[in-house]
Order: sequence, then structure tokens, then C-alpha cells
Amino acid sequence: MKRNLISGDVADFPSLTFRVGGHFCAISARHVSGIMLMPDVVTPIPQVPAYCLGLVDVRGYVVPLIDLRTLFGLPSLKSQYHDFCDMIDSYKAAHETWVNTLRDCITSKTPFPLSSDSHGCHLGKWYDSYTPANQSVASQLKKLEEPHERFHESAALYEQYLQNPTGKPTLADVKTLFDRSSTLYKPEILKVLEDTKESFLREYQSILIILEQDGETVLSFIVDSVDAVETITRVPQAQEGGFWENSQFVQAIGRGERSTTNILMLDDTALCELAKNIAV
Repeated sequence: MKRNLISGDVADFPSLTFRVGGHFCAISARHVSGIMLMPDVVTPIPQVPAYCLGLVDVRGYVVPLIDLRTLFGLPSLKSQYHDFCDMIDSYKAAHETWVNTLRDCITSKTPFPLSSDSHGCHLGKWYDSYTPANQSVASQLKKLEEPHERFHESAALYEQYLQNPTGKPTLADVKTLFDRSSTLYKPEILKVLEDTKESFLREYQSILIILEQDGETVLSFIVDSVDAVETITRVPQAQEGGFWENSQFVQAIGRGERSTTNILMLDDTALCELAKNIAV
């Protein structure tokens, strides 16, 4: 049974806020007994629900480890990371194609069919439109702009040459700039893109939140990051029985003291009950 919070009520206890798969969540601090990094050893348990990753040692007690992403039906961090890597690899390949096409055109002195504008190629269009939720990735991608623009200068110079092959710049000028860009900027661009993969993982440290019930440690669950301990106030619903009523683990929608972001207020009792469904 969900706790019936009156619209606008403040939770009885401060809440621990954290993030899971892009969702902002909170749980009453009354059941939180600790926070720790993901341990090196997780002992698998046969014939348990998919959301239970196994057992972990917490201060000498063995407790189940719950993956909230799986429990909530969200993509796992592993699958999300693989999808991100596939996307990055596709734009690395697009850049390689752009470079090779420009090289072939310079060699054959034929028109360049791709964009000489750094904002018009596949990589540039993606860079301009992509807004990563991961701040580490956002910081890393900022390093892409300068070398990418510099490399496109060689394509622009080649187009100038084609307009007047007997004037300036000469084909030798174009080849010199292209070779220099290939040596300096191509490796830098590819390295920035590759490093975004590590930046993606850096944001998600697989932090464990430890729950206790009746004074005993009963459960641990994985979150992407922990934000703060703060007072959460329930957001009034337009009508009784909000959409979250269909969730076994969300008891209300709330907001913190310093943010207008909607936060899923999790039912700590329902989470603790999961331990009873896992035979150890």
C-alpha cells in the first residue's frame, strides 16, 4: 500500500536524491544506512529475478544487490554504453570517409562532393545537434570543435583552387595544408571521439545505496550517481491517482528545495520488501 501523501506535503525525513538511467529519484533517508562504490566481488545467485545481480558484502553482512535500471525496465548501463560507442564509431567512420574522399578528389583534381563547411558534414551536423546529458561527455566534445574546423579549411582551400586552377592557391598549397591537417588534426579528432567513451563511463560510477529495515541491513541497489540529501516536497497532481500510481515503487512526484526538476519519490518499504523475494 502506498503512503498517502497529501498534495504539497513535505516528507517526514530528509531524502537522499540520486539518478538512475536519466531519471531523478529520491528515497527517505530513514532507511539509508550507507553509500559505497561498487565492490569488486559480486556473488551470483541462481534462479533469482533478473534485477538481482547477486550478493555483496556490506560491513560483514551479505545482502542482495539490486539493479534499479533492470527493476524499472530501463536499458542497462552496459547496453547504453554499447549504443553510445556504436554511435561514436559511426561518426568516426563518417569522418574517415570525408578525409579519404577529399584526398581522392585532390589527387584526381575533381570536385569535392561533400561539405567543406565544418557544420555541414555528418560529424559537424551531429556535433551541433547533440546535447549529451552526461556532463563529462559534453566537456570532452568541446575539444572537437577547433581541430574539426581547422581540418575543413583544407576542403575550403581546395574549392578555391578549383575556381581558379591557374591562380592562388596552387594545388601544391592545397596538398600541403591537407597533409598537415591529416597529420595534426585527424588523429586529434579521432582521439577526442574515442575519449568520449571513457568520459561516458566516468559519469556513472555504479554507486551502491544500502538500505536497512528494523535496524538490520537488508538490501543494496545500484544508482548512476548520488546528488544530495535534501527535503523533498510532493508536487500537486492535476487529479487524484497520478500516472505514478501504476508503479509499485514510486509513491509520489516531488521537487527539491533548489530545483524545479521532477523527482520520483521511491517507496523505501517496497524496495526493502524485495529482499524477502530473493532466496539466499
